[in-house]
Amino acid sequence: MRKKILLLILVLFAVQNVAALSSIGTAPGYRDLGTIDRGESRQVTFYIVSDATQTFEVQANYREPLFSRVFSDGSQIKSEYSRQPIQDWIGFDQSSYVVDPNDTTTRTLESRAPVSSQGSVTFTINVPQNAEPGYRAGGVGLSPTSLESEGAFGSKNIVIARPTFSFRVPGDVQRDIDLVDLRGVRIDDNAAQIVAEFRNTGTVTTLMDGGSIPILNEANQQVGSVNIGQEAIKPGEYAQTQATWRGEDVDGGEYHLEGTVNYMTGNAYVGEQAASFVLTDQIQDRIQVQDTEPAQQGSGSGGPSMFLVIIFLVLLGVVLYSFDIDPFWVVITVCVLGVISLVLMTGIPNWSILILLIAVGGMVYYV
Repeated sequence: MRKKILLLILVLFAVQNVAALSSIGTAPGYRDLGTIDRGESRQVTFYIVSDATQTFEVQANYREPLFSRVFSDGSQIKSEYSRQPIQDWIGFDQSSYVVDPNDTTTRTLESRAPVSSQGSVTFTINVPQNAEPGYRAGGVGLSPTSLESEGAFGSKNIVIARPTFSFRVPGDVQRDIDLVDLRGVRIDDNAAQIVAEFRNTGTVTTLMDGGSIPILNEANQQVGSVNIGQEAIKPGEYAQTQATWRGEDVDGGEYHLEGTVNYMTGNAYVGEQAASFVLTDQIQDRIQVQDTEPAQQGSGSGGPSMFLVIIFLVLLGVVLYSFDIDPFWVVITVCVLGVISLVLMTGIPNWSILILLIAVGGMVYYV
């Protein structure tokens, strides 16, 4: 009986909090603005749609786009995209926008579909004369603040949709990355530092992601691999990446890389370029690599909030316990699912799941 009462209380608690969720979004959620010429300005409006019951204020700002919306299968945008930053091109007509849920206006979208909105967010895109050709994409961040209660948007949980837009600057788009130099220095008996230098010979800024590149010996046998990292390179500029090669076969000799350097529109084969290096048996200091501009990461949103995940884990634990499952296994199950959720919902590398699970298991065992 005790378990059933506890389960009922937790279910009612979860339902109450889920019901308290308010959503703030825009219509449309994504806009293709077509072509915008260099030196041209374009005004863009997104209509705010919300099921909130209280008046709130929205602080709007530029955010990285949701690429899952932009790069659909077969989209030409993916093959002609430039990584040139555009945040300085975007200017909002107001610093904040007041939204009254009781003041609803019916608007007609470009698709001629009607939508009931409670406000709008407007910004201007100013394309400079030196803009690279190709497509760009961006997003609008909405930060709501309640005007009827102090602090953030009351005590409720808010689900916010990020509107996304794209446009194209005219011109010929060429995306080419060349490997121009490759060096290797032994830093330990079983380790070497590999430094690769690349040059962007295309016409647009490119985000290069080398991934795992195989290392082959003189007999063309793979003896290891390195991850050459990720860099955003402007047209005509160089970028250096470095990685450590560790293994039992790090012997002196001549080696070469053979694989692909990936970027958004395809790949560049590095096996046909200057991709060999000679490794001696003498241990040396690490090569000093100059700082390069960090790669810009796209950010996404729209997944489940950590709050909902916690509610789910609590309910799962109560359900398992109510079926007379050993509390030890209940805790283990909840901890394992919690660790996996934490890794998948954040920027923590996936390989850290194993380390976190081992740590959680050790703590549970000794407790």
